[in-house]
Amino acid sequence: PTNSRWFLASTAVLLSAWGFMFAVVVAYSSLLPVNPLLAGVFLPVATALWEAASVAACGCMYHDMVFATRSNSDDSRGLVVTIAVVHSYGESARLAGLLVGAIVSDGYAWVPSCVVSSLLNVA
Repeated sequence: PTNSRWFLASTAVLLSAWGFMFAVVVAYSSLLPVNPLLAGVFLPVATALWEAASVAACGCMYHDMVFATRSNSDDSRGLVVTIAVVHSYGESARLAGLLVGAIVSDGYAWVPSCVVSSLLNVA
């Protein structure tokens, strides 16, 4: 059944995205006291790259498992929800990282991350 394969594939993408975003925030909070500028670039770039990779993987898997099989149940709502959840993981990781940076840092070490995040959201 293609639907069960698609469900398992999308669940794997969601779990890997969640785990990676968690690891990025932990790495950012560890890197922030050592090199704030590098940490400020790392957080938004890493989350954006993983989000893009996850969305591309979802699209490819959906095409191979559902669309290309010409299944009668070609319901794209599952794809849209999966992509929306991956995006929300990325935005949540960026927000959590910025909050951690603002709370933990002694000054404005979190500002580079905010600027790069804003530029990536506009681009």
